[in-house]
Amino acid sequence: MIWIRADGNSEIGIGHIMRCISVAEEIQRLGESVCFILADDGASELLREKKQEYLVLNTDYHCMETELEVLKDMFREHKPDLLLVDSYSATSRYLQQLREYVNTAYMDDLGTSFYPVNILINYNVYATKEMYEHNADGVDCFLLGAQYAPLRKEFRIEGGSVCEAVKHIFISTGGSDKYNLTGKILDCMMCDEKMCNLEYHVVCGRFNVHWEALEQRARQNSNIHIYKNVTDMADIMKQCDLGISAAGSTIYEMAALNIPGIAFSFVDNQKKAVEAFGNRQAAVSVGHYEPEGEKEFMASVIRAVQDMCGSHHKRLCVAGNAHGLVDGQGAKRIAETLVRYCKVSYREAGIE
Repeated sequence: MIWIRADGNSEIGIGHIMRCISVAEEIQRLGESVCFILADDGASELLREKKQEYLVLNTDYHCMETELEVLKDMFREHKPDLLLVDSYSATSRYLQQLREYVNTAYMDDLGTSFYPVNILINYNVYATKEMYEHNADGVDCFLLGAQYAPLRKEFRIEGGSVCEAVKHIFISTGGSDKYNLTGKILDCMMCDEKMCNLEYHVVCGRFNVHWEALEQRARQNSNIHIYKNVTDMADIMKQCDLGISAAGSTIYEMAALNIPGIAFSFVDNQKKAVEAFGNRQAAVSVGHYEPEGEKEFMASVIRAVQDMCGSHHKRLCVAGNAHGLVDGQGAKRIAETLVRYCKVSYREAGIE
């Protein structure tokens, strides 16, 4: 039995849960059972849809150390073989105490803390072992780099061709989109004479509070298509010739499907990924969104879209560089490592 400790709600979105579901499905394919452990029931509906077992602690996801005694009692009763933690609220003390009761793995994005775990995962394109020099002695196994991006199985396909002309644009700004960036980007596109006649395919996150306003835009503009509670993300993406996305899991999904992308960040943990994709010419970076710099940010988005629409060669290069980084097999690689760790010792498993 492998447990997964992750959360999803209107504040933090659903990204942590989605990538863990991808890993969970691969673990189950290998014959191991999985149970999600949640602070609250924010992600329970999604987990039911995905037929995943879960338990709700009824705790504050911000303060994970307060749940330690409850978890320890659960470990004693259920005896899971391994716990995968995916939360920015997990402290070093929290992870250290968990490790005294169960083998632990941690999904990291930042590389800024000490992680006393057995297996450390960072699938970001910029992740290297040098980021964890202060942590190397206590970790049995590092899974680092974009080859471990935990994408869903629909993204494990051969990427499509890059069309000669851009007619369809994909837009995704994350699960909650608290700044309403989707709506603001659409407004800019509709006001630009070169962009207003293109088709826009917008994935609206489960916790997006601007859903009704986006629907209103779609009613007013027949070339805006809004999708919510999406179960076929890859099918929507494959209709598109260009993508605009925050630098979460979606930018890796576009890379796997060979879709040239424009990337931005709006939370600090996305900044390095945007920079890394931009430096590798695997996406066009338009930088970091700040409300006080909104006018300049939107102007950068428009310039980037116009530039990409105007150059088939650039789109080919960007898509090719991105697809070379991400092959869609990351969830499978993570699951295989976790299951091997459960079954035999680290040295016998030959994990590197």
